Amino acid sequence: MDAAAPAPVVRARRITPSITLLLVLFAAGAGIALRVFVYVSVLGSTNSDEAVLGLMARHALHGEFTTFLWGTPYGGPQEA
Repeated sequence: MDAAAPAPVVRARRITPSITLLLVLFAAGAGIALRVFVYVSVLGSTNSDEAVLGLMARHALHGEFTTFLWGTPYGGPQEA
């Protein structure tokens, strides 16, 4: 009887801490850069539509539900 050949050992490739650290630092830097870009651009300013939806969401948390968006006879509050 022939002995079965041993199965090859598969080893997982380990990521060195330096590569992991670089990836984390890159992700953090990209996140900070994106936040600064949004903050200083037009995207960072709140307009009345977003303010009304935020206020409606706060009221909905306290059980005050409305049928339409405040100040309009149309548009449901499903976004809030």
